[in-house]
Amino acid sequence: PLYRAELSDPEKVLDAILGTMRIAYVYCKGLTHGDLSQFNVLVSKDEDVRVIDWPQATRDEDVLIGDVTRILSFFEKEYSLERDLEEVLDYVKGYS
Repeated sequence: PLYRAELSDPEKVLDAILGTMRIAYVYCKGLTHGDLSQFNVLVSKDEDVRVIDWPQATRDEDVLIGDVTRILSFFEKEYSLERDLEEVLDYVKGYS
């Protein structure tokens, strides 16, 4: 799980998580995880990413904001990796 992983390239892992979120949102017509956090992301030794536990997925934009905020907060706290929330939301929604 992400919360126990020792990442050598946290930016790559964050980008992979956001890429998964973008695929769900753009290609699945607004789908968002609904409970995304460091507990619902698996990271392999090669730092490949799998987002798990999708039963609570929804098409609620407010939930998307919460998912993105939780993931960004984790990476900021654990790895001092900061991203602009609005820019990330634009990316996940397919605007950039």
